[in-house]
Amino acid sequence: MIENPLLKAKPVLLKKSEIAGREKSPTSIMPKGLLDKLTREEILDLIAYIVSGGDVKHKVYQGGGHSHGH
Repeated sequence: MIENPLLKAKPVLLKKSEIAGREKSPTSIMPKGLLDKLTREEILDLIAYIVSGGDVKHKVYQGGGHSHGH
């Protein structure tokens, strides 16, 4: 577990037996305004990377005028 991903702290390791319960958070852990600092092209590259699982040979990078390759 990392309490604050913006700090360079070591993760805290928890045993399953130490966890009383788990539930899905209703809010995202992505910091607000993070995408505001990216250009349109950087956002599209990020989405392509996520969709492709990081595979540059994935069809998302083929054709369609996407010339970034990263």
